[in-house]
Amino acid sequence: MKLDPKKIYNKVKTYNQIYDEKEHCLMVLNIIGNGGTVAEFCLEAYISEKLFYKWRNTYPIFDECSRLASLYAQVMWEREGEENADNPDFNFKYWEGIGAQRYNYGRSARIRLNVDSNADPHTQYQQLIEQATGGEFCASEIKQLMESINIGIRAFESFKLQEQVDKMKDDLIKMNMHNGNNIAAIKETEATD
Repeated sequence: MKLDPKKIYNKVKTYNQIYDEKEHCLMVLNIIGNGGTVAEFCLEAYISEKLFYKWRNTYPIFDECSRLASLYAQVMWEREGEENADNPDFNFKYWEGIGAQRYNYGRSARIRLNVDSNADPHTQYQQLIEQATGGEFCASEIKQLMESINIGIRAFESFKLQEQVDKMKDDLIKMNMHNGNNIAAIKETEATD
């Protein structure tokens, strides 16, 4: 595979990266279902991984097709290991590495978060919960993520509280500037009562 910058640029420019359900669902089933990677799909579709995951979150049929393709590929990978259990020439380390990377076999694999980096921690927390209910994370990953998000939420709340305190201080200063010493106004009010 050789990078052809001009071809890729022209393809991306004219392709507009528009989702086509039939085309892209069949493509994801074919590529990932036959043991290919998300990266291979993205190169074939001329899209970024970010757009791939956006499509998964936006288009339920595409999401389901990509999940089924991954499951099919995982079953084929597992069968390959079973069929070659007694084969001394089988490269078990390579096979295991593929499983760890793609199917969370053995050691924890990298996880991809579909979280709006500009959102506040409360919104990010909800986005992670949605991903977790979709089976995106294992138990230890979700625990670590939630602990991190909880720390982020506490920090966010502290900053927001400090903003409110600072605003109240500013309001007090402004009130003091406009009313002079508020005690005089209070004494005048008491005298009229």
